[in-house]
Amino acid sequence: MIVPDQPDDFVFGIVDSMTFRLNHLLDNQPYVVSIGAFGVLVPLVLLFPSRLPGLARRHFDRALYVLAVYATLMISNNNERPLAYALPALVPAALYLLRAFVEETRVGVLPVCAAVVALQLLFWSGQRFAEIGMSIYQPVNWTTVVAMAGAWLAARFALRRATGRLSWRKD
Repeated sequence: MIVPDQPDDFVFGIVDSMTFRLNHLLDNQPYVVSIGAFGVLVPLVLLFPSRLPGLARRHFDRALYVLAVYATLMISNNNERPLAYALPALVPAALYLLRAFVEETRVGVLPVCAAVVALQLLFWSGQRFAEIGMSIYQPVNWTTVVAMAGAWLAARFALRRATGRLSWRKD
């Protein structure tokens, strides 16, 4: 028999979860709810930041779904498990934007996909999977953050170069 040991109080659950997240806001929470949960999907989805509002308008059901999944973090003491539900919306968006990147830059699909896989492998190699509580206590892997940020910057530069616009203001 499983006996619950937490109080059955919804408001207490929200206060408890959000207090923890706010107390660790400058520590690891931005990482664990972004790159720490999704790996290379984050820089892929952000390849064309100015296209995100249009994608959200065209696929408002998926955008609302992702927002609802993130809203569950208010009561959750876990990250990856609830955020995994956003994958059916994030993976197609990431692949769509990756395809747009390949088409606009005319960089070969093989080197681009190899870089994406390498970034994801780097992410997985730095994750602590076996330790209890790692979903919410996962430390920031700065090697992964720097690699993904560097790859994103390189991709943005490649886009600017391919379109002949070296301004960083618009896609």
